[in-house]
Amino acid sequence: MFEQLRNVEVALLLRPGVHRARETVCLRKARTSPVGRLARAMRRQARAQSTLRRHPVGDLALDPNDHPAPRDDDHIAVGRRAACSRWPDLADPPADDSRVRYLKRQPDRPAELLVTNFHQSCEWRVALVRQMMGRDLFAEAAKAYPGQDRFDVLAPYALALSTEHSLDRFDAIIVDEGQNFGEEYWLPLEMMLQSELQSMLYVFYDPNQSIYKRVDSFPNLGDPFLLLTNCRNAREIHAAAYVYFRRDETDPPALIGIPLKSSSGDTPEEQCQRLHERIAQLVSVDRVQPKDSAVLIAGTPKARYYSMLRAMTLPCSAKWAVEDHEAEGAILVDTISRFKGLERAVVVFGALDTLNPNGDRELLYVGISRAKSRLTLGGTEATCHSLM
Repeated sequence: MFEQLRNVEVALLLRPGVHRARETVCLRKARTSPVGRLARAMRRQARAQSTLRRHPVGDLALDPNDHPAPRDDDHIAVGRRAACSRWPDLADPPADDSRVRYLKRQPDRPAELLVTNFHQSCEWRVALVRQMMGRDLFAEAAKAYPGQDRFDVLAPYALALSTEHSLDRFDAIIVDEGQNFGEEYWLPLEMMLQSELQSMLYVFYDPNQSIYKRVDSFPNLGDPFLLLTNCRNAREIHAAAYVYFRRDETDPPALIGIPLKSSSGDTPEEQCQRLHERIAQLVSVDRVQPKDSAVLIAGTPKARYYSMLRAMTLPCSAKWAVEDHEAEGAILVDTISRFKGLERAVVVFGALDTLNPNGDRELLYVGISRAKSRLTLGGTEATCHSLM
């Protein structure tokens, strides 16, 4: 799957590490943001240092407290991941995202491909700078912007600061789930590119999956290329999901699947019992492999539903795997937001009474569209009927 990426340095950033709903301003205002001001200051500093190197004046020296931008002679292997020649090879950051772990396990993944998510990348590069230079970039970010949010402001600012040192730079950066990226995330990514003119930044996004309500704008990358074919869902699931779809129409898939089913109950306890019965039938009668199934819980608090399902025994030695994507022979139980971007052949989507078709349109779209071939909806009878 990675054959075309050989000999090209690519950073593949998946969704941000932790998600929270937060309204942000339009990306066009990012140039006046903390990261935007930092980027302009760093470019001015780099130009000044370049001028001084070309035209030395007496004993004039730069402020020793300044952190110079990377110089060309600090880098090796131009066109590949640019690493400082005096530092050891840099290992990939740890993976706590299921899709990151999946891509890391692929046998044909080239060594040049770094797979991470945005906030893992921030933490990783900050740790490298602390280890190699003794510089605490998060402390500097907190000092520059006291009281600001670590997730949305300090982490992107610290990532931008890390580009002052000769860490990895990339020929291309591919961003998935771009609709989840906040306005402060984009400039540090652009600053991690090898060349402003020749390096590539690709952003894949679906505004219908903007469940975290971040900005719906991106760097100026030119006209988007629209992907208008549904390659995941059977036609029945496509029809149910696209009730909540907005913008450009997507062609329905050719694959004819199984009609949607419901598993209704008047109380959360009854609903969990019906969900358990449905899963038991799928495993024991329909012979669905546990690894191909998932139960997505829309209700809150999620711990209540998790606890009720854990107390119910599954047939055929199957087990529940609550928020554990690596468990063998287990039925995954998770939330919509944690499962976004993933898929299973069979999905049981439960506790739907807590969702509002108008205010929670994105959550309904995401949850329904996770199923490839079979989908069961769980809630009260009225809720299931309205969604089907």
